[in-house]
Amino acid sequence: MAKGMNIESIKQLNRALVLQQLATQDSCSRVEIARKINLSKMAISNIINEFLERGLLEATDCNAHATRSAPLQLKLSAAAPHVLGILLHRNKCQAAVCNLHMQIIDSRSISLPPKYTAEELMDFIFSMTDKILQDYPDILGIGIGSIGPVNAQSGVILNPPQFNHIQNLAIVELFHDRYHLPTYLDHHYNCAALAEYYYGGGKDCRNLLYLGMTSGISLGVSCGGKLFSSHNGYSSEIGHVTVDCNGPVCNCGKRGCLTVYARPSHIAKAVAESPLIKQEMTFQEICDNSQIPAIDQILMNNMRTPLIYALSSTINLLNSDLILLGDDAALLPERYLGYLEQRLNEVIFTHDYHHISVRRAMLSKEYNAAMCASTVIYQIFCGNLPF
Repeated sequence: MAKGMNIESIKQLNRALVLQQLATQDSCSRVEIARKINLSKMAISNIINEFLERGLLEATDCNAHATRSAPLQLKLSAAAPHVLGILLHRNKCQAAVCNLHMQIIDSRSISLPPKYTAEELMDFIFSMTDKILQDYPDILGIGIGSIGPVNAQSGVILNPPQFNHIQNLAIVELFHDRYHLPTYLDHHYNCAALAEYYYGGGKDCRNLLYLGMTSGISLGVSCGGKLFSSHNGYSSEIGHVTVDCNGPVCNCGKRGCLTVYARPSHIAKAVAESPLIKQEMTFQEICDNSQIPAIDQILMNNMRTPLIYALSSTINLLNSDLILLGDDAALLPERYLGYLEQRLNEVIFTHDYHHISVRRAMLSKEYNAAMCASTVIYQIFCGNLPF
């Protein structure tokens, strides 16, 4: 049920909208902000003056030859809020402290042993987080990005495969109890989709898909700057979309899932077992040598065609405008991106009047942990997290 807003809530939302403009641009003037978010110049000035008094902003004259009437450029200062992003994989945990421009201030990483219990896992994560919060006591909130499946609404990591049988880990509640800070959980590729929407290749794109590949394949979905998930908090799992109902059995129990064909480890195995190649290669090396006909054929059979089946069905459901390829998917050669874009625009239902673009994600792997903080930033920009 929709809820009404009182005056204070509206003021907080307007402040958050101004902050979003300042955070997602290198710098901007009061006039530019007023034009973009459709607030009066007086309302903008009141908010900007408050931010200046609190030391959250710096006003600069970027043009040495500017006239007196040239508007001052505004940018966030070092005193603006910091947020913490934590990325949880099966074999490592990474963390990044970043500002609201998503510039990384500090980063940490720990390797996880092959075997661990849920309690041991949390001890590893808490040990790293304790040290970070000692060094950065002004952290406004924590965003956790995890392998899936997750329930973002309840803050629970459900039952990821090959995760030492850890299930129903209420990680947000555990963080709340220990640190008493606003904490949010989502699938790490949902976090990446949101980060690309605000800061990367998805700027000014209403609906985008972030396709990521590592040991599996998952999809982040951003619709108008909001993360797509079901009413009960579950995120999208394109890796387990069936592309061949008679295909091999997946570890989820179904047959012919996309991840059975297109995950990088499967491609590497197919290359190593090919009688024409018989050589172990990393996925990076495979992509670098994709001009070799035998490798190209393996990529065609196991990746490009299954991806088109899965992505075209997803686009038909969500009417997305842009697909960004991240992590190992970004290693695919440029001609493969062109092929995917061409074929998708031939087979989607709306091909006569709706064009889909396929590009590499703009934010590189070094931002993976920082992107997990995007769920905190989203709450700030929505006015749900006072600053």
